[in-house]
Amino acid sequence: MDKSAALPFLTPRVDSEPWYTLTWRVDGDRVRADHGYSLYGALVDALPILKTVDWQMGTINGAYAHGWLSLTPESTMAVRAPLSIATRLSQLDGHHLRVGRGTVRIHFVEGAPLEPHPDLTARIVIFKRHHGDIGEYQFGVSMGRALERHGIQRWPDIGKRMTLRVRDVAVVGYEVTFSNLLPDHSLWLQRHGLGSKRKMGAGVFCHG
Repeated sequence: MDKSAALPFLTPRVDSEPWYTLTWRVDGDRVRADHGYSLYGALVDALPILKTVDWQMGTINGAYAHGWLSLTPESTMAVRAPLSIATRLSQLDGHHLRVGRGTVRIHFVEGAPLEPHPDLTARIVIFKRHHGDIGEYQFGVSMGRALERHGIQRWPDIGKRMTLRVRDVAVVGYEVTFSNLLPDHSLWLQRHGLGSKRKMGAGVFCHG
């Protein structure tokens, strides 16, 4: 079955290629809490073009315990991508992904175009110029430079220190929340994110 034929939201536009957020229900047993790198690898294995194109990935949610996430009936993940890639991703409905030591199955739920939201949060933002541990002050300096460079005129709240494990290295970043964003800035942050590792769940801004 051609999945794209059943997805009216994926109607091409001739003016420009819009971006969409695709939401998936995730079934399985459990995955590591820090599974961004493994999930990225599993998606690239399923759709190799993801290694060379622009897209973003949100991690799987679930019930946390001792470094693991047990999947629940509400467990989901989200992928943000341009129209052409979103169309191809939607065809992975029912696909099994090997995430670390576990296997999950993804079920396509919906796709929606990006819309402005005044309040956005990224679970972790990482700036690639930093190596090893990083203090909040140093992180804030890098954040200020990034915001100035991109013309974002709103200072975020910098929250908890977080890590993203890439192979055997724990890369350090911080949770970041913006409030009262202008619509254009909100759309820009959702489309581009901040920092590095956005294909592994870092620097991806979501609302709610």
